[in-house]
Amino acid sequence: KIQITTALQEFHKQETERIKNGLSQKPLTDPLLAITGRYNRIDLDDDDLILSDQNDNSFSLRNMSTGVREQVFLALRLGFASIGMKGDTAFLILDDAFQHSDWLRRKNLIQQTLNLIKIGWQVFYFTMDDHIRDQFQKAGANMGNRFTSLKLG
Repeated sequence: KIQITTALQEFHKQETERIKNGLSQKPLTDPLLAITGRYNRIDLDDDDLILSDQNDNSFSLRNMSTGVREQVFLALRLGFASIGMKGDTAFLILDDAFQHSDWLRRKNLIQQTLNLIKIGWQVFYFTMDDHIRDQFQKAGANMGNRFTSLKLG
């Protein structure tokens, strides 16, 4: 038991360091600022993520709204996927990822998602929200066959 516990603690320490190193990389901080429009740095403090803005104000992610947390988690997914893919593109599946974001921020989130498509990512976005659907259809209308909207059901 002691050896297993020691090994797990060492593994946790190594993973925490890898995450901290990843959080400071440009492929992660760029989407963070682009998606949130405010936060340009993220750090790990014990089990809490700390966001910082361009004025060096710091905020605990734990105390943020659901919409902000969703934006940050999307930026983290995109950033770590970009780091892991070493610049290559892949596919992304989002299930109502913007549902809790306010209507003003949704437009930016949709544009950031379409920017991924423009650089070669394949994105599947599932939503039950008519506003998000309509905004995607409007924004993707000029992308030709790179954008398809389907109604399931």
